[in-house]
Amino acid sequence: MSTESLRENAARPLLGRARAFLALTKPRVVSLVVFCAVIGMFLAVPGLPPPSVVFFATNRGCLGLATDWSKLDDPARDARIQAAGVHFFKTNKEDTLRIMSKYTRGQNRALLEGAYAAYSQLLVADTYPTLEGLRNTLEVQASWDAKVTKAKAEDFVDLRFVDQLKSSGFIEKLYGRK
Repeated sequence: MSTESLRENAARPLLGRARAFLALTKPRVVSLVVFCAVIGMFLAVPGLPPPSVVFFATNRGCLGLATDWSKLDDPARDARIQAAGVHFFKTNKEDTLRIMSKYTRGQNRALLEGAYAAYSQLLVADTYPTLEGLRNTLEVQASWDAKVTKAKAEDFVDLRFVDQLKSSGFIEKLYGRK
């Protein structure tokens, strides 16, 4: 067997794993999520959001990392950004469908409408996370990582900033209820 054919055989499994990993990361979905987050950033604050927040938030989103609230320069602003992004999604259906169409490479309208309807029910205006959803995620992950079986969903949730949004009236104002 030649050195060249050995290299080809060695590269095949690696290439296959790389393709599988890329498929697992769902780059189109992540780009849609990041795009919606950027829209929220611009809608959440008067003027432009700080470039550092846009840079770090989009990079963390692209990498699929959980937000570490203590390391952002303004976690309350990040919570407002998320709430504004959900508000945009829920109150601008046609624009949202147009964005979804662009980032899913023009899926048919019925499919996009179905996805929009599903996410409209899942995304809550007050942005409180559901512990049930987090428990389900941990349960799935525990099937391949035994360490996760000891994790509690409550340990991953910090509601200080969402509570602050609610008490400040931001969400009520956003939806025109105040």
